[in-house]
Amino acid sequence: MKRKTASAERYMFFFGNRYPIYFSFAVRIKGSLDSSLLKRALDRLKSRHIMLATHTIMTEDKKQFITDQGTGEFEIRTFANDNRSWQELVLELMSYPFDVEKGPFVRFGLKNLDSETELYVIFHHATADGVSGIIFLKDLFNILAGRTPEGPNSRGGLFLFQSLMPEVEEVLAKREKPDWATKKEEVKGEAVILPFALPALKIHSEELDQATTNKLVACAKAMQISVQSLLGAAFLRAYAECFGAESGYQRTIQIPVDCRKYVKQEYRDTIGAFNSIIKMPIDCSPKRSIKQIAQEIGSKLKEKTSDYKDVEGFYFFKGYFDDVADPEAMMCEFKPDPLDYDFSLSNLGRIDLEASYGEWEIESIYGPTFTAINGEQVIGLNTHNGFMRFTYIYDKDIFPEQTGRRIWKRAFELLLELIADK
Repeated sequence: MKRKTASAERYMFFFGNRYPIYFSFAVRIKGSLDSSLLKRALDRLKSRHIMLATHTIMTEDKKQFITDQGTGEFEIRTFANDNRSWQELVLELMSYPFDVEKGPFVRFGLKNLDSETELYVIFHHATADGVSGIIFLKDLFNILAGRTPEGPNSRGGLFLFQSLMPEVEEVLAKREKPDWATKKEEVKGEAVILPFALPALKIHSEELDQATTNKLVACAKAMQISVQSLLGAAFLRAYAECFGAESGYQRTIQIPVDCRKYVKQEYRDTIGAFNSIIKMPIDCSPKRSIKQIAQEIGSKLKEKTSDYKDVEGFYFFKGYFDDVADPEAMMCEFKPDPLDYDFSLSNLGRIDLEASYGEWEIESIYGPTFTAINGEQVIGLNTHNGFMRFTYIYDKDIFPEQTGRRIWKRAFELLLELIADK
């Protein structure tokens, strides 16, 4: 297999060698899983998932391709007798670049704890999104349990705009391109290789038990709002209380949106980067209740996901840099987008993983945990087996750790206050 990299992929491969554009899952398993057993399972998954089978190649005329010929071996690191937390080990595994010209686009860590194992999986965001990570983990645990994974084979790794339903493609193709999609960048020099830079990242985590999770869901239902909106409102209020008096009470939330509903049916359960981004400024002034803030989030989210608006921006980020002599040199001129939001909230909802697979029982799963670059702050969560689990990652150079802890603590205080009478 050999295909050209889409411009969005090439962009993330290039900048992923400057700073981490990655995400992770940390899974605690009841049972012993060693590197040899994991490698055998991964060998079987090669025929299904692009990040396990491929790497990039660059031609002399600056054309980049993805191929499955000559891909490198799996990186599986073991952490024996290591007292560091899973958060610290995940950060270490995200602290160095993927060799995209060697591959593959995923790496692993294992830490054995008597009768338990912690499995850490780090994905390159150019080839997968949070939903893809769950699809991959489901296939991995099915193979470990001696089952055959269900669903289509995603080895070809089609990109979002390559797999859209015809009726969606027809509508979007008629829309006017945004300015950034028509602007031609002038290449002023050659590509510059910069050292990989990892921000001073910190990860906080939190778990809500089954009873608390059920109360939270019931609270959102009683308010006639989504859990996503309710969570977003609590975190926005925590930010407003922390920073509002100084920088204003209009705060902004970013929410990744899964666009699989727009792709052909046969690709919806495959691995790929099928998400887009929505940003929403929200009035979080003290006079407004959490419910009012949540209702505004829900209303704006509904409007921004109607009429294909959520997939439109990503659709225009299509193409292959065919008309650019040296894409990497051009990208050296790019500057980071301005950080115009407080945090990103990536909620996978109820994930499609069983409580156990054969002899392995999944005790907890945290993620997706996205690397926070250029000052980002990212909240990731999922609900598995009735438990809702959160991670919060940020750059400690943006604000001190005690500020991050204060925001984190306050958000959950607000949530628990809401459900106290439920």
